[in-house]
Amino acid sequence: MFATYRILFLLLVCCFPKNSQAQVIFSPKQREQLLIITRLDREAIEKQDGAVDTSRIVLHPLGQHTELHAQRIDQVIDSLELLERNLKQAVSEAQRLRKKDLLARYRSIPSILPIRLAAQREFRVSSPFGVRWHPITGQLQNHAGIDIPSPEGTNVYAAADGIVDKMVEQPGGLGIAVYIRHESGFQTIYGHLSKYSVKPGEWVNQGESIAEVGSTGKSTGPHLHYAVTQKGVALNPSDFCFLLLIKLKKMKSENPSLTTSNRRPMASAKSTSTRARK
Repeated sequence: MFATYRILFLLLVCCFPKNSQAQVIFSPKQREQLLIITRLDREAIEKQDGAVDTSRIVLHPLGQHTELHAQRIDQVIDSLELLERNLKQAVSEAQRLRKKDLLARYRSIPSILPIRLAAQREFRVSSPFGVRWHPITGQLQNHAGIDIPSPEGTNVYAAADGIVDKMVEQPGGLGIAVYIRHESGFQTIYGHLSKYSVKPGEWVNQGESIAEVGSTGKSTGPHLHYAVTQKGVALNPSDFCFLLLIKLKKMKSENPSLTTSNRRPMASAKSTSTRARK
C-alpha cells in the first residue's frame, strides 16, 4: 500500500515539468500523506529542492489544469485509503473464519474436559493413566483412563460430538457407564456415574450434559472415570482434556486481534435434536 503512494508521488515529481508557470498547492491532507508515505523530512526536502516551506509543498503540473490535478490526487488518496480499510476488514474476516474452522474441526475430537471447572489450575486427577496399584484389590494392573474426583451429582459433559453407543452397568467394574462413538474415530467412556440422561443411538453435541458423577461399581468415592480410545487402543485422556483450549490460546497469541468474545458457547442444556444411529 505504501509503495503505491510512493509511486504516485514520484510520478508527480518526475512527470510535471518545472518550467511551467502554473502551480498547485496541496491540501493539508495531501501534504500529510506525501510526507509520511515517502518518509521525506524537512532536511531531505530542502536538500533536493532548495529552501522550501514544508507547510506549502509546491509542484508544477502540466498545463493550467491545477485544480483538476489536485482533485484527482484527492480521489486517488481516498481510493487507496478505502482499499486499506477493506484489506483490514478482509484480514479480520479471514482470522474469524480460521477460528470458526478450528472449532468445527475439533468438535468431533475429544478436546474439552468432561466436567466444568472455574479455572484450569483446579484440574485434579486422583488416579492417572497407566499401570497402578488398584486402590481396592491392591493388585498391579493397567488403568485405561483417568479418575477425576468430583462431588456426587456433578454434571458430566460429552467431550466431542458423537452418537451414544451404549450404556452399561458393571457392579464389579465401571458401574454405570456411557460410551460415545465419535465420527473422528475416537470413543469416549464415562464411568462410575450415578445416572445418565441419554439413550443409545442419540446424537449429542460437544459440551452437552449426558450424566452425573457417582460412585457406582468398584469405587472408593465419588469421581468420574474418563477414558479415550481410538480403534480399540486406550489413549491418555489427559492429552485431550484441554486440547481445544490450548489451540485457541495459541491462535490468539498468533493473532492478538482475536478475542474470547467470539468463542462458541458450549451447550449447557440438553439438545432437542437427535440423530438415528447409522
